[in-house]
Amino acid sequence: MKSKSAGRLALILIALVVIGYFAYGRMGKLKQARKPAENAQTAVRAIPVVLAEVQVRKLEETVSAKGTLEARNFALVSPRIPGVLEEVAVREGDDVKAGETALLRTDRLKLEKAVEIARQNHKVATCARQEKEAYLEKIEVELRKAKADYDRYKSLLEEKVVTRNAYELMETSYDKARASQGHAASLLQLAREEETKAASAVGIAEKDLKDATVLAPISGKVSRRMAEPGEMGAPGIPALRIDDLTAIEASAYLPGQYYERITKGETRIRLGANGQWWGEYAVSYKSPTVDPTLRTFEIKCDLAGDGARIVPGALVDAVAIFSQREAVAVPSESVQRRAGGLALFIADGQIARMKMIQTGLESDGWIEVTGGEIKAGDRVAVKGQFLLNDGSVITEQKARE
Repeated sequence: MKSKSAGRLALILIALVVIGYFAYGRMGKLKQARKPAENAQTAVRAIPVVLAEVQVRKLEETVSAKGTLEARNFALVSPRIPGVLEEVAVREGDDVKAGETALLRTDRLKLEKAVEIARQNHKVATCARQEKEAYLEKIEVELRKAKADYDRYKSLLEEKVVTRNAYELMETSYDKARASQGHAASLLQLAREEETKAASAVGIAEKDLKDATVLAPISGKVSRRMAEPGEMGAPGIPALRIDDLTAIEASAYLPGQYYERITKGETRIRLGANGQWWGEYAVSYKSPTVDPTLRTFEIKCDLAGDGARIVPGALVDAVAIFSQREAVAVPSESVQRRAGGLALFIADGQIARMKMIQTGLESDGWIEVTGGEIKAGDRVAVKGQFLLNDGSVITEQKARE
């Protein structure tokens, strides 16, 4: 009996040991599971933020616009003489030189004949003038003879050698000779004017013939060809366009509210395209009025063409610069509206401190801080700041690239 009781007691002890062992193991697992949960709860209290450093930067007051590059010097070339175009000597892209390169040629046959006719008319007018000169010379000879007879008859009348009737007949002949001289002189003057007129007609005809071939008025490149040989040409109807690619002007339109702030020759405009800036240029032109419909006005800047990026027709980014200064600045995204004003959060160790500020200029994603306890070197929250309050615990994260 005693042995059976001892066996039962041993079994009970073994069972208790086993139960205690498993109970202890489970308690350990529960403690280990509770620790990560507590750590996770602690991590939730710290708000992740991205921080950026407050800097002293060069800030600008600007207004941006899109503009177009144009050739400052260009020419729309049309025939000077109406007629059929015999030749269009250049094509788009060809280089031309002012006063040397032939561009167009109009039908010359009629013009050449017109020159021949004008020259013949001039010869006829010259012969007519020579005839009138000879006639005047003849009349002057007759006038001298009539005057001599008149003087002799006058003396004879005084001596009473001739009758008064004979004297008066001689006097009449003399008066007719003088009148004939005046008439001959007038005819000669008319002939001279006709000769001058004929000479002018020759000049006009020769000029028309010369104008049948049109030379380049400016140096540059042919940008458009609008006529072909065999077509009718006429003054005022362009056949070619030439652009001078060395002298370019950028044209842009700004809102009318900035009109008084743009000064010709003083205001600087930053020009560029596709994220690359070419430089700053002074305003060379400001339209005298603001467009009453669009409420905008035009400005222009002169720059040198490079034949690659700076060419007529290209789109250009234009930034008018009104003022520039260095100031303490923060990223624009860090500023938010809180408590009826502007605020940002400064990292004080692991604690976020809210600072009320006043702002000024804003450019390139940075904004000037004109009032508030902010200094260069402070770190401000630029991501996650909308979850913060003054005194919030923060943990810094790196900004994503």
